[in-house]
Amino acid sequence: MTLKSNKPHVLVIGPETAHSQYYQNQLNIAGYEAEIQTAAQVISDPTILFIHTDCIIFTIPKPAIEDYILCQNITQDSQLKDIPVAFITSENEEASIIKAFEAGATDYIIEPVNREIFLRKINVFIRLKQQNDLIQKSESQIYARNKFISIIAHDLKNPFTGISMLSQNLTMNSISLSDEKKQEYASIIKQTANEGLHLLESLLQWSGSQTGKLKYMPKQILLRQLIEEGIKEVEKRAIEKHIHIEIHESPEILVFADAKLFQTILTNILSNAIKYSFPDSKIVIGAVKEDDF
Repeated sequence: MTLKSNKPHVLVIGPETAHSQYYQNQLNIAGYEAEIQTAAQVISDPTILFIHTDCIIFTIPKPAIEDYILCQNITQDSQLKDIPVAFITSENEEASIIKAFEAGATDYIIEPVNREIFLRKINVFIRLKQQNDLIQKSESQIYARNKFISIIAHDLKNPFTGISMLSQNLTMNSISLSDEKKQEYASIIKQTANEGLHLLESLLQWSGSQTGKLKYMPKQILLRQLIEEGIKEVEKRAIEKHIHIEIHESPEILVFADAKLFQTILTNILSNAIKYSFPDSKIVIGAVKEDDF
């Protein structure tokens, strides 16, 4: 099955007869893109269902047990469960109607059905699918946001814990500590505070990107300058793990980028490289100019 447009897509499951073709034609005339697949075709090739589908209708005069099973498989699948499924049939026995709804059907339409009512129902199904898609997208965005905040919160804990411990040591031992040791502690506190500030800036930048307030201001700048500034941000952590950072890059390479955003990305990459590298290892940063890139 190949979609040819961005029109709402309706999958018609039923025998390739005039009965199913009637509904396909009515849907196409009304501005939808409808295609017919038999139940056997869908069962033998379930990938048909995973091509963008906004609504599924079973156009079967008398639904069989395999039709209800197929409906149930669709409505219970985690990737397909938000697609409305309806039966259009002349079978009006109460047992058949109950079976359809137990299988997860959205509606059970008994023929004969007025064309206008049929199309209005399809329109409702399409809107329902669109609303389900929006909800799913919102849930994904909320999950991504919460995960990002959780990562930032975890990473912020380390620098603030370090600052707290060093500050406490300075306060409790201010008399006995030498000036040299105090200077060392002050330097570490400053470096650690800068790390925490960088993480907070990353959080603010991410927040700005989500609200459309993030300004992108690219300019030509030496790549080596950006790399060296990024290394300074993580130098303390690299020294603590005895990790050596090397730059294999031509000093004259220019890049067209937003320096602040580039710095944030590079610092995050280097932080992860240090975090997941073995002690006494080496991190190499390289860049090669090819043609005009």
